[in-house]
Amino acid sequence: MKKALALLLAALMALTMLVACSGKKDDADAIIGTWAHEETQDGMATKMTMQFKKDGTLIIKGYLNGEELMSEEEQYTIEDGKIIVDGEPEVYSISGKTLTLGEGEDAMEFTKE
Repeated sequence: MKKALALLLAALMALTMLVACSGKKDDADAIIGTWAHEETQDGMATKMTMQFKKDGTLIIKGYLNGEELMSEEEQYTIEDGKIIVDGEPEVYSISGKTLTLGEGEDAMEFTKE
């Protein structure tokens, strides 16, 4: 249980430091909607959702075994081809219905709901 909670918290922290992209208007519009990342480890299911709204609101929710553990509302902006949350940009890419946050081994994939 502690390992799953630690994983969920680490993922949530990484997500609050979002996102730089190629800067195309289409990319900015493509992120609008709800994205989910799900994992099962040691019999425990974790899920994180991120809902990007056109008004610049980002709602992040974390679940453990279907129970909502946290919900956080942030504001995000797109400036110079970057999405910025709490002043922190991070790389992202969108391919079809897959949103990838981060790069390399630290990357997390989300599926559009």
